[in-house]
Amino acid sequence: MSSEKSRPLVTVAALIQNRDQKLLFLKSPKWQGKWALPAGKVEYGESLSEAIHREVMEETGLKLNRISEILVQEISNPSDFHEPAHFISHGYLAMTDSTEVTRNHESVDHCWVTLDEALKIDLNSPTRDMLDHPNTSNLLNGTGVNMGRVIVDRLEFDCIIGILPEERVTPQPLRLTIELETSFKQARATEDVKHTVDYFQLAQTAQALITERKYQLLETLVEEVAELCFEDARVTGARIRAEKPKAIPGAQCSAVEICRNRARNPV
Repeated sequence: MSSEKSRPLVTVAALIQNRDQKLLFLKSPKWQGKWALPAGKVEYGESLSEAIHREVMEETGLKLNRISEILVQEISNPSDFHEPAHFISHGYLAMTDSTEVTRNHESVDHCWVTLDEALKIDLNSPTRDMLDHPNTSNLLNGTGVNMGRVIVDRLEFDCIIGILPEERVTPQPLRLTIELETSFKQARATEDVKHTVDYFQLAQTAQALITERKYQLLETLVEEVAELCFEDARVTGARIRAEKPKAIPGAQCSAVEICRNRARNPV
């Protein structure tokens, strides 16, 4: 029979969120005293769901209400782990109603912090990688809950656009449509514009980019506007359409349109 070290170990890890939207981290001696997530090996005959509930109960005493898979990580010989190791880790976002943590011997301290606060503490490498992944921010921001679209419809302005000699010196009209998918969950709860995409600021920023860049091709223009939109982590999808009015005799406009989502957007 092969030894445990001869192949990767299947593990689970829980990013636990309470009702105040704070996240739980454990200070782990196995990870050089860095902050980590409740995590552990999947036992023989155990499902991933059973493993995550068991590990969380053993390490924190917390009962989970529901779990959502975030991602699968291959963790091979991390430099901050206490010994050589190779894990295939299934990471979950887990919800709980309690903040009363009962730690076992695997950790020496714990903390409940916001996501912004978590990014400032000394996290172990797998946890930081998980928090940096778009899937994590999408779940924490409520993707799939209260989803909606923020639209700037046919914004018209003059700019340098085109490949013909006269187009490189004479501004001409351009119409731009931006349609973004995002969650309205926090905006609905707070009625605060900082919790949604500000369409007025979006229009100004996109117009400034296009005016400054003086694009030759609409294809380049729409791709770069999409990249600009995805700089906001709350944006999960985008439709960008650029039109040159009356560029073709007999046609209302020539146009290029793309649809992108965060999963397909290059990082």
